[in-house]
Amino acid sequence: MIGYFDTSAVIPLLLAEPASVRCTKLWEECDTKVSSTFLVAEAYAALGQAHRMGRLGDGEYVRCSKALRSRLRKVAMASADRVICDRAGAIAAVYGLRGADAVHAASVEAVSGTDTVFISGDRKLLETASKLGVRVADIGDV
Repeated sequence: MIGYFDTSAVIPLLLAEPASVRCTKLWEECDTKVSSTFLVAEAYAALGQAHRMGRLGDGEYVRCSKALRSRLRKVAMASADRVICDRAGAIAAVYGLRGADAVHAASVEAVSGTDTVFISGDRKLLETASKLGVRVADIGDV
């Protein structure tokens, strides 16, 4: 199985969250992990915000950042190039997604095959991916 992990499905792999068990199970079940290059910026931004808000202490932030780098080495990255961004704009306009979510929707649509599953906790994004013909796995509320 090919798993496309959006940011909401990667952060629970790094931090203890209600979706952590489900995300870890899906991560282990996927032979191939895929995401958009956009994931890198989003995931580091999420960790930085958790650190600034005091959810992560200095040591935990360093540990999570290292864990993120390790996970990212195992993810095949779909480039958020002009074609993907143009498609993302169209998807955003039709389905009312924010830009970052539309990039993930366009990226998973571009790489999707019969053995691909889009893994996310964002219900609106999951609904959009499903309408685009992609199988989805809901990790829970985000």
